[in-house]
Amino acid sequence: MDDEDGRQLLEKPPKRLKTTWFSKCIFCQKSDDVLRVAQPSSIEKVISALNIRQDELSQRLSSIDLHHIDGNDVLWNSSCYETYTSRHNLQYCLSRPLSDDHHQEPRTRHTLISFDWSKCIFCKNATWKKEKQLLRISTFETCNSIKQSAEACEDTELLKCH
Repeated sequence: MDDEDGRQLLEKPPKRLKTTWFSKCIFCQKSDDVLRVAQPSSIEKVISALNIRQDELSQRLSSIDLHHIDGNDVLWNSSCYETYTSRHNLQYCLSRPLSDDHHQEPRTRHTLISFDWSKCIFCKNATWKKEKQLLRISTFETCNSIKQSAEACEDTELLKCH
């Protein structure tokens, strides 16, 4: 491959697959929350979701991995499991259009922004000082104000959920 000046450019090396740490949540790879031990029926549900989603997680975690690991070694956060295996989220994955050549590239964080709407869009927590009820953004003006503030602060993560 040559650049504009005719110099030879090296090919980019293939991306290395990330390692899944089974001592952490298999989804988010964090251990800062209460982790639950997977049950066999739940593992089957995750395998089904992996096959449907064909995303970044399915690139680093296969059904073979989950079948060959002792069920007591598969851990996750309840919210991660619920979000990943949600019937509604899986329906969305099934309804997405295929590309022209009918070969769909796996979705990555860059092509699909997943956002947990059960948590605060600012602090990403489900609760604040034990307050469990979040306020809904219910007016266009509020939404527009948040968008303008995110643009002013160059908060790209918040802008992606808009």
